[in-house]
Amino acid sequence: MMKKITYITTVVMIANTAIAQSLQDAITKTDNERFESAAVDFRNLIAKEPSKGDHYFYYGENFFKRGDLDSAQVYYAKGAELNATFPLNYVGLGKVLWFKGIQPEAKTQIFKATTLGGNKNAEVIRKIAEIYINADQKNLDEAINLLNVAIKLEPKNQESYLLLGDALLEKNPTDGGPAMKNYSKASELNPKSPKGDLRSGKLYQRGQNYQLALTEQVKLLKLTLLNYLTS
Repeated sequence: MMKKITYITTVVMIANTAIAQSLQDAITKTDNERFESAAVDFRNLIAKEPSKGDHYFYYGENFFKRGDLDSAQVYYAKGAELNATFPLNYVGLGKVLWFKGIQPEAKTQIFKATTLGGNKNAEVIRKIAEIYINADQKNLDEAINLLNVAIKLEPKNQESYLLLGDALLEKNPTDGGPAMKNYSKASELNPKSPKGDLRSGKLYQRGQNYQLALTEQVKLLKLTLLNYLTS
């Protein structure tokens, strides 16, 4: 009997690991603008686990990054409906409203997310900061404060440093030093990811340091090729 229970537990763990990997694969495809391929993955994930809130949020992100805010809103809302305690979909709803210029309603959704996350969910904090950095109506000081909290919660997460670099550069476009420091930290934490090198290269190019920009672009091409060959 014990062997049977152990076997079942192992099978469940393997299945959950495979689903988590599939979700991360779909997120990575979205980041790399392979939107249609990612969408197929998200639909498969939703079919397997129809009440899992993160599947709907990241599928919504897929649409948002394409510029399709209305479809993104549909999936964020569906995720919130099916899993009311999962905070990220409220961030998504708040983001759509914020980008549409409806700030009061956006703040209500963001407040729901922070309440559910208890100010201890680093991914929720990062996603809120991302809104304040990328929207036309920015709140860079709040974004910087939030990202410093996220870094305290997850000091080895690359995304927090990337976003902090973005926020610092938006706040002071004439001084790329603080941004570069954070991009370098992000690359140090995740050497296999091209994100830090991509931002560093763009920053060097912006400062007309073309030799360093070229160096970063070569590193980026190598990483991209490596990721493609191993994917």
